[in-house]
Amino acid sequence: MSDFFPAEGFRFPPSEDMKSDVMERLENGVKELFETDQYREFLKTMSKFHDYSLNNCILISMQCPEATRVAGFRAWQEKFERTVKKGEKGIRIISPRIRKEEVKDKNGNSKVEERISFGIGVVFDKNQTEGKEIVLDPFLIREENGFLENFGEIKEALTTTAEIPITFKEDLGGASGFFRRNEKDICIRSGMTEIDTISTMIHEIAHSRLHADIKPLKERKATRGGLEVEAESVSFVVSEYFGIDTSQSSFGYVASWSKGKDLPELKGSLDIIKKESAEMIRDIEQNLIKGKTQSRAVQEEPLKKELQTAAQTNSRNR
Repeated sequence: MSDFFPAEGFRFPPSEDMKSDVMERLENGVKELFETDQYREFLKTMSKFHDYSLNNCILISMQCPEATRVAGFRAWQEKFERTVKKGEKGIRIISPRIRKEEVKDKNGNSKVEERISFGIGVVFDKNQTEGKEIVLDPFLIREENGFLENFGEIKEALTTTAEIPITFKEDLGGASGFFRRNEKDICIRSGMTEIDTISTMIHEIAHSRLHADIKPLKERKATRGGLEVEAESVSFVVSEYFGIDTSQSSFGYVASWSKGKDLPELKGSLDIIKKESAEMIRDIEQNLIKGKTQSRAVQEEPLKKELQTAAQTNSRNR
């Protein structure tokens, strides 16, 4: 761990200008994310807080790397029926503040507009609270000896999420899979373990969603190494979120890829990874829900027909 990402976390000391202190540590800590071990740990945090902004994911990772779910003091009480334990110190994040302001238009008429500014808010991790138990991972996929619970369901959900054809072939020239930009399809090697199959599908779907259009890639001067970092990072975040084993994922090349790059470029890549991970997680969840609904409908259809037939027979016998 580094000075900016201590293993035990840390808390910002009292300050007259907390916002400046938070933003300074945030900016100075970004480059240290790309040290191999730290980058991996940060992606784990991102998987838990994919709906949070990139900056807040970084801040949570810095202050409380073991965090699983955060909320404000009142939110824990009102939404989750839990209370913050006495003596717990909060985690600082950047939070929007909305205020209404009366302004005049060009004709001199008054109207009320909303102004958004950003300040520093305080949240607490679930482990800092006590009370009613809550379920954190409703879509967690259980794994045992390389086999995944509901493998068929997650595979089908990923196929729908891809929105382009996915084919399985025995020989891909040594590759586990690849996305073909010109053909607009994905090829996956058949015969792999269920974990490797799902992980490869997520990786190649990430390529297809992020790197299909060559024009923006040229505009941001993306390198092949950079594209692999983005796809593998998205795959790690999504897999980690759904409980799929990520122990084989390696980020040894991240440090060399990031060397010499300036802060805006590094944050730009992190932002791409953050946004695509969040979108893919939402899409997969929605497709899993649809799949379960359709499956339930198919299972219930014979019973519905049987009940309709019985109702019609009873009606005729009256």
